[in-house]
Amino acid sequence: MKIPPRFDAEFLDWFRERTEAAWADYEPRDFSGDGPGVSDWQPGTRWLNGLPLEDIESAEERFGLSFPPDYRLFLRRLHTVDRPRPGWFFVDGETKAPRDTPSFTDWRDEPAVRAALDGPVSGLIFDLEHNSLWLEGWGPRPEAPAAREAELRRRAASAPHLIPVYSHRCLLGDPQISGNPVLSLYQSDIIFYGPDLRWYLLIEFADLLGLDRGEIDEASTPHYRHRMKDIPFWGELAMWRLRR
Repeated sequence: MKIPPRFDAEFLDWFRERTEAAWADYEPRDFSGDGPGVSDWQPGTRWLNGLPLEDIESAEERFGLSFPPDYRLFLRRLHTVDRPRPGWFFVDGETKAPRDTPSFTDWRDEPAVRAALDGPVSGLIFDLEHNSLWLEGWGPRPEAPAAREAELRRRAASAPHLIPVYSHRCLLGDPQISGNPVLSLYQSDIIFYGPDLRWYLLIEFADLLGLDRGEIDEASTPHYRHRMKDIPFWGELAMWRLRR
C-alpha cells in the first residue's frame, strides 16, 4: 500500500477513503467488562465535507487562535466526523454510565471547543493540588491554592498555544508554519505523539488504517526535528514528569 508522501490534498483524500472504508463495516468493542474512560467508533462513521474558509476564520477569531497552514488544510478537506464515539465513564466517581464523546474537534461546537481548549490547563491544576506538581524553576511554591493556580495560568498564557485536534491530542500552534508536532496531554502526563500532522494521523490511526504501528513509528523517527525539552513550558512539564 502506497501512502502519499506529503501532507496535501492527496494524502487527506487517501486518509478519508481508508478510514471510511474501515468504519463502513466496523465492529465496536464490547465495553461491558471494561473500566470507565473507554470509547470506540460507530459503524458507518463518515467525514463531513470540510469547513468553509469563512467558518475557519470565524473560529480563529472567536477562540483567539491562528491555525497553521497544514491544520487549515485538514479543516478545509476533512474537519471532523458525523457522529461521536460512544463509551463508558464515571458520572459521580463511582457509577459507570454510557456517554458519547467527541473525536476530532468540531469547531462549530463552541462549548466542546472551549472545554477542549481549557482541558490542558485544567488537568495541570488538578495535578498542582493532588500530585505535587511544581517545577523548581517556578520559584518557591505558594502556600495558597489560588496563588499556585494563578502562577500556573500566568505561565501557561505565555506558552506556545495548543490546538485540540483529536481527544487530548493537540497540535502545537506556534510557530505559524506547517510541520509542528502533536502532543498528547493528560494532566501532567505530556508526551510527544507525532512530529507533524501527517505522521500523527498515521501513528494514531495505524490500527484503523491496517498499518503496522511499529513500522510507522520507525519510519517517522527521522522526521522528529523537535524534542520535548525544546518546547517552552509544555516540554518543561514533560521533563518534570519523567524525572519523578
